[in-house]
Amino acid sequence: MPKFPARLVGHPIALTLLAVAVVVGTFTGVGYAATSRPAAATQPAVQPNGSSPAAPLVWHQLKLMNGWQSAASWGTGPPSYAVSAQGVVYFAGSLHGGNQNAPAFVMPVGTRPGYYDCFSIFSNNSSNVQETGAFHIYATGKAYVQGPSVQFFSSLSGVSYVVGH
Repeated sequence: MPKFPARLVGHPIALTLLAVAVVVGTFTGVGYAATSRPAAATQPAVQPNGSSPAAPLVWHQLKLMNGWQSAASWGTGPPSYAVSAQGVVYFAGSLHGGNQNAPAFVMPVGTRPGYYDCFSIFSNNSSNVQETGAFHIYATGKAYVQGPSVQFFSSLSGVSYVVGH
């Protein structure tokens, strides 16, 4: 882009010409091409290994039990899960207030791990002190949330496992 001499930059005629050039340029060339035609249908990109891109995850709210409740009011969203096309179960959201010695929820058949697994989860106590809790999931689909402050706030975000493994 050419540089304007300093004496023209503050000149009213130069500013007017510049404004006219911007307006005209907006309705011609690239600006016109970008707005005058509908977008072309896009084809999904093919990955380097020849596969299609991953389908978006579909999230399902967990059916909480034994006194556990959603802590979505903290801005984390309700306790939910999604299963990828590759069979990975992902969790999101948070919960609070339940009985630690009873399942917080039971995963549906087809989304359960093949064995027991345990994950560290983030929790907060009533003084807003961060603590670590535990998320236990069994091959039966029963999921327990345990720890010193999990009844006040427990996050499921970051927990994932492979179905049947």
